[in-house]
Amino acid sequence: MLDRYSDYQYCDLHHLIILLILTCAIIATLGIGLITWHEFQQVGLEIFKIRPNQLGDYRHFELAYIFNGVLLITSTCMFLAMLGLVLLPLGWLSKLLAIVGIYTSITIFLMGVFPMNLGRIHLLASFHYSISITFLSCMSLLAGVLSKPYCSKWLMINSFLLLLACIVNLSHLDVTEASLLSEHARHYQDCIAPYFSWGIAILNISWDVALAFTIRQLIISHFVIRGDQQLAGIDPVERRNPCGSINT
Repeated sequence: MLDRYSDYQYCDLHHLIILLILTCAIIATLGIGLITWHEFQQVGLEIFKIRPNQLGDYRHFELAYIFNGVLLITSTCMFLAMLGLVLLPLGWLSKLLAIVGIYTSITIFLMGVFPMNLGRIHLLASFHYSISITFLSCMSLLAGVLSKPYCSKWLMINSFLLLLACIVNLSHLDVTEASLLSEHARHYQDCIAPYFSWGIAILNISWDVALAFTIRQLIISHFVIRGDQQLAGIDPVERRNPCGSINT
């Protein structure tokens, strides 16, 4: 017999995870988009010559409180979503991805708590974010290689582009410097590093959306498989349960 409580528990949980991830993506898009548009009206394309995390500097940007607020809200949503993903019985790959996602969400939260004007603390949080998002893209690609259902084409392509952007970004970091930036990034006015930082921010949002739809497809597959396995033992009332069981 199926555990009816467990069925609805997992059904509600996977809907909550998808909702949290999409909420994270929407808030990040609206918040960062608003600030970028505001600054674009004043400085034009020069806005893309600074790193996105600098938008949280209260000394230079009047909408910095919105940027830092967005970081706090989105990181909290992502943290809760990744905790939920750990609880879903989708295999060790999803759990490993969720753990790296928790690490990423914590670094984003710290970037919001300690904005750019606090200097070293923010730079350390930003550095860990760069490391965590690199791990996240690698884990997504690993999941796609080991088990195709775990990584849709959209998520696979997004993860590949995100990894390339992360590699370029990391190449312009120097942990021996107080600013954590290489000499080239600090002194060369037309350094490409800020453009790749913007690329990481955009691809990260796109990755969130791709992950949400991938989780939805995975959980549907589990419902279908589990339902087929136990169809012979389901009574007429239980058969009408739209969620089935995903216990393993």
